[in-house]
Amino acid sequence: MSMSRPGRKPAPRRSPPCAAFSSSHPRKSETRAMARGKASRAGRDGGKAVRKGDLPSKPCLACGRPFTWRKKWESVWEEVKFCSDRCRSHKITPL
Repeated sequence: MSMSRPGRKPAPRRSPPCAAFSSSHPRKSETRAMARGKASRAGRDGGKAVRKGDLPSKPCLACGRPFTWRKKWESVWEEVKFCSDRCRSHKITPL
């Protein structure tokens, strides 16, 4: 006799997965990785990725904090002087 609670049915037993199905079907984690593009990302860019620490930086003229290069500043990096719109609006003007 099993010691189950009265009025409660035991959970049905699951059959083991078929060997043919489990070997050919990708796991959930593999499927998610493929959907996000991480499975094939290794050879896609050809090793040209740049780490955030390797990007150029320079100090902000308003607050003095260093700020790093952004993709949208690619063509005007030499002209960028402030780290944000707030610093640009509060810039110090020479007398």
